[in-house]
This record gives sequence, C-alpha cells and structure tokens, in this order.
Amino acid sequence: MVEAERDGPDEVFTFAHEVVAIDGDTVVLRVAVDYPSSTWRDLWVVTFAPDGRATAFEEWPFSPSQPDGH
Repeated sequence: MVEAERDGPDEVFTFAHEVVAIDGDTVVLRVAVDYPSSTWRDLWVVTFAPDGRATAFEEWPFSPSQPDGH
C-alpha cells in the first residue's frame, strides 16, 4: 500500500512519531507521514521481542484527504 502511494524510491517525504502508550513489550505510536501528493495520520501498535525486534505490527491508517475523512 505504501509503495502504491509513492512516486518512486527517491520521493521526498517527512515522518514523525509520538509514543502514545507503553504496556510491557507493546507500544502504541501516533505517526504522521507527509508525501507531496498525500498525507497520512496513523496509529501503530508494535510488540517487541526481548532482543528489540518487532514480533507484531498493526497499523490503523487514516488519510485526512480522503472524501468525508473515511
């Protein structure tokens, strides 16, 4: 899905994140990604293994530019 939104591998974009909650090895992040042609505001839920690698990833994407905000 992300690759379909991009103009190519050299497309410039900005990425920002904020930790919303931490519960044990699970973190919830608010993510903002801005491309020249689209904007995304997501929630990510990531669970980590003891070695720091992600073992689970869930994304709740939202594009404010979609009709009716849906």
